[in-house]
Amino acid sequence: MTELSFSLVCARVFVNRRHLIWLALGVWLGGVAAGDAPSYRIFVSSESGDIVSQLTWDGVALKTVKVVPVGIMPADIDGPHNVTVAPDGKYWYVTIAHGTPYGTLWKMAVDGDTVVGKAPVEMFPTTISLTPDGELAFVANSDFHGDHPRMNVVSIVYTPQMVTLTNLPACDMPHGVKVNHAGTKVYVTCMNSDEVLEIDRASLAIARRHKTGEGMLPQAMPMKMGHGGAQGGQGGRRTTRGCTSPATTATS
Repeated sequence: MTELSFSLVCARVFVNRRHLIWLALGVWLGGVAAGDAPSYRIFVSSESGDIVSQLTWDGVALKTVKVVPVGIMPADIDGPHNVTVAPDGKYWYVTIAHGTPYGTLWKMAVDGDTVVGKAPVEMFPTTISLTPDGELAFVANSDFHGDHPRMNVVSIVYTPQMVTLTNLPACDMPHGVKVNHAGTKVYVTCMNSDEVLEIDRASLAIARRHKTGEGMLPQAMPMKMGHGGAQGGQGGRRTTRGCTSPATTATS
């Protein structure tokens, strides 16, 4: 039996107590015989370094085995934000937050770490969650910049062809996203509007909303839809909150 485990975990790492680095982790667990130490391959995206590092874990120590450069702008930071592994273990995906001007979702082959395809998403894509069959990727687009409130979108990508099916208007700064184990529902956490959303896979529509707080700004403020989502009126506050990525585990 082959066991596959992958997670979307954000961590804040302070270097010399001054420099803040965001890391996103994806963990792949290969075939394990009874009694043997697990053989982990861990994918770590470094947002300010434009790299995805691959590490092994033998149950005792971590070892860096490969560093994969990602990004399209040599003179600027592209910001790989999150990474996850496909259920079949053949591909890994990374969100590239910055672009010209929009972000992208990259599909990479595990064998050789080469680019298989790219799908356009929206402003500042953050976390990724895949359906159990690996055919759909749900990507939260947070768009940390500009005025708020703003109706940001969740991009839905058909991964076999890396085609963006739709950019679903969701909430103000969606960040965490997780598909349930049955692959029928998708849950999204919204940082600024303090909501949890439920997306129905069959209709690709928001089925339910649940408020978890009052939100960062009054909900009565008008929102106007634009290409990257709705924008609030002048004078809206720019806000950024901590990382709220979910964790996912699957076996096959």
